[in-house]
Amino acid sequence: MENIRNKEMEILRCLGFQIGAPTPFEFIQSYIEKALGSHSEKDFIHVMSVYLGKMAIHHEKLCGKSSSLLGASSIYVALKICEQMRQKTLINQ
Repeated sequence: MENIRNKEMEILRCLGFQIGAPTPFEFIQSYIEKALGSHSEKDFIHVMSVYLGKMAIHHEKLCGKSSSLLGASSIYVALKICEQMRQKTLINQ
């Protein structure tokens, strides 16, 4: 996975993209571990969050937002999608 990410970053640099660290992906990695730990839906929410984060950086109004906001928002939306699919609340407040 790390090797693929390095190649993606290299391609973006060649195209002239300015992506700083940490990226939304790195926030997603960190937040998922802290928020979900060993939750049964952790893998699904992680995959969906990464997908949503990648889609957000392609949107002209979202790509300028902070990485932490995109990461946290991606997890939140993925959690809500998962709750709707499973028709149950996954995290109690």
